[in-house]
Order: sequence, then C-alpha cells, then structure tokens
Amino acid sequence: KILKQGIKKTLSGKPIQFYWKHQTLDANEFDTEVSFSPTLISDKIVGQVLIHDITKRMAAEAQLKSWSDTLEQRVAERTRDLERAQDAMLNMVEDLENSTRDLESSNQALKNSEQTQTQIINFLPYPTFVIDNKGRVVAWNHATENLTGVKSSDMVGKDNYAYALAFQKKREPILIDLVKDWDERYKGQYASIERKGEILYAQAFNPLMNIYLSIRASVLYDDRGQVKGAIETLRDVTDEMTAKKEIAYQKALLDQLFDASPEGIVQINETDQVTRINRQFSLIFGFSEKEVKEKSLDQSIIPESKREEGKMVKKKMTAQKKKVWIETQRQRKDKSLVDVSITGIPIFVDDKKVGLYGIYQDITERKIAER
Repeated sequence: KILKQGIKKTLSGKPIQFYWKHQTLDANEFDTEVSFSPTLISDKIVGQVLIHDITKRMAAEAQLKSWSDTLEQRVAERTRDLERAQDAMLNMVEDLENSTRDLESSNQALKNSEQTQTQIINFLPYPTFVIDNKGRVVAWNHATENLTGVKSSDMVGKDNYAYALAFQKKREPILIDLVKDWDERYKGQYASIERKGEILYAQAFNPLMNIYLSIRASVLYDDRGQVKGAIETLRDVTDEMTAKKEIAYQKALLDQLFDASPEGIVQINETDQVTRINRQFSLIFGFSEKEVKEKSLDQSIIPESKREEGKMVKKKMTAQKKKVWIETQRQRKDKSLVDVSITGIPIFVDDKKVGLYGIYQDITERKIAER
C-alpha cells in the first residue's frame, strides 16, 4: 500500500521519502531509506527511486542506548560501541560513495541536456546547487531551499558570491568556488578537506544553521569537454557526528576505567592473543604490555601445571556466555607463583565471541592469613 501511494504521488509530481524493510535473496531483512522523486523527461513524468541501506546507522544509534550499570556489562557494551563506531564510519564512507555516484550521474545528465539537468537537480534528495563560469547560480534545488530558507526564485541568476550568504553571511569563496580555483586562505573554514580527482570533499560545522555538513563539489563540463561551471552537494551529518563524539567519550571513559582499575585487567582477542593490559596487571605479574602483546597468556602468566585449568575456564565462558570466577595461582615474570582470584568475562558481538577480559586480584595476603 505504501509503495502504491509513493508511486501515485511521484507520478503526480510530488516527491516522497519513507523508511522501508527490504530483504536479501536469502530472506534476511534490512532497513532502508527510500526516496521517490518525480522527473520530467520529454514532457512525461517518470519516477526516480533512491534506496539507501541504513541498517548500520540504525544499529549504531540503538547501540548507544544499551549501556548497563555493572562493570562487566559496561565493559562488554562499550566494546560493542567501538565495533559499532567502525560500522558507522563504514556507513558514512558508503554514503559518500553513493553520493559521489549521484553526483557523477548528475554531471552526465548535465552534459546531455540543459533541461534534464535542471529537472534532475531540482528533485535530488540532497541540497544541490550549480554555478556557471561567471559565478552565477543556474540551479538551486528544493532541498537547498529547505536547508537555507532561500527560494530558488530569489537565488537563480545571482552572482558575486550571493549563494555564500545563504551559508555563512559573507561574500567569499566556498567549496564550489575552491574546486575550480583553489585558495589556501579558505582552507581553515573546514574541519577536513580532501581532493579526489576532480571532486573536492569537506566537512564543516555551520554555526549559522547549527549543524554539521558533509560537502562535495565538482567541476562541470560541456559536450566539448570545456569547463562550464561547478556543482555542490551538501548533507546534514549532525546525527553521525553526535554519535561519533558520544562513542569517543565512552571510549575515553572506558580507557580511564581500564587503566585506573585497582585490579589487573587483560584484554584478549578471538585468536587468544593479548591486545591490552592495564598498569595493575603489570604490577601483579611484572610484565610490560610490550612483553605480552600479541602472545597467549600460556606464554607468560599461566604455569604449565595450570594450563589445562586455563583452557577449561575459557571453554566454560564460551559455552555459557557469562562470566566465570575462580581462585588459583598464576606465575610472575620471575617464575614465582602468586595467589589470585580471576574473573573471566567473554565478549560477544552479534552472538559471536570476539574476545574476553580477564580481571585479576592478588589475594596473597588473604591466603597467608587463611593458612
């Protein structure tokens, strides 16, 4: 029913955007953002459909709400968030690649037909505008109107950096100008800026709109291969940047908890190799992180007489998917034994074990008192 309504509205000349569930050939469902846009070609309205996979973005947003109150759960959940952060970054890269393809498609359409150019640009889902070689605005689409509050009728035909006023209240070059005529003086306006071929990519916080923008600009050519102007596309990435900052904060908090813990902590990956230890672990066992990193604990703190015990503990954690606690002995760097209590916490992401945490407490004094 939603698809029929979307097609009907699109063919009547109205764009529509909604969320939708798709499924792969093997029946796995995933979330998408679907945009139906009408396009007039040869006096006929046809529908243009853009589908964006937003599965990872939604997973990242949901992950940020799932922090638990206990130390063990906090460690596990925050580890997942780091994984989600990578997914979010991959999602951003995918969005940029998709937007680049949209931009390249738009460039081809501009070369083929001036009339088709204006129609396509007007109904692109992202804010997009075009200037000619004299700096005059020749296209200012609906999404740009919504972003800036400036109507196309008030902008098309204007020059002297009039378009820049809509974004920064200053008549000076912005990315669409810099892609043709680079000027180092304006690099500082952007948090990041990078050229790939003939496309200039940038990110910046816009204080006028109070949002983060991902921006792409490219030179446009006519049928003879001559430069005819430039095009700029913008995307509001405030939610992604907010999520990235939150993940960075949670990672910093986790790092502080890890390093400041009064108990020795070791992090082990899915191949049973040490990836990280804290200061208290070094104090208990005498090893530096460099000495144990990328090695099995069997090579450092587990004495030969306790290796079967160590294997059983890891096997139990994996099978039960919950923490395991034991009191036993481990060996220091100088081969002397030390009484410890060990809490093992397995780390699972999407029901797959990706590592574990081992938390060690030196109980030597207590054991001496008990004897």
